[in-house]
Amino acid sequence: NVSTVYDYALISKEVLADPTIQDASITKLYEFYTSDSNIIHKIRNTNNIVRYSRLNNVSGSKTGYLIEAEHCLMTRIETKNGPAIAITFAVGDRETSILETEKLLKFAKNVMEK
Repeated sequence: NVSTVYDYALISKEVLADPTIQDASITKLYEFYTSDSNIIHKIRNTNNIVRYSRLNNVSGSKTGYLIEAEHCLMTRIETKNGPAIAITFAVGDRETSILETEKLLKFAKNVMEK
């Protein structure tokens, strides 16, 4: 499967229309027990923009990594004039992906809130 950034933006818009998925995608930490044990399991959000509240108004997030695609990241924020989605594909390392996405979102917010 090969998707473009535009394809991914359209998919993200539709998927994040579901409040349950939207909330799950921006949850910093989720803890749960399995039915067959008393062991607590923790799932942490790997998007540092979400995890460490690096931007306000984050309303959606999806991280990913494949050898073929490298690090990919989608993050959506809410601005005064509607949502802005930033997507990075094929970035060599996770932190660069996060930094580039953060720059894109700050730029989008500045443009959209003028």
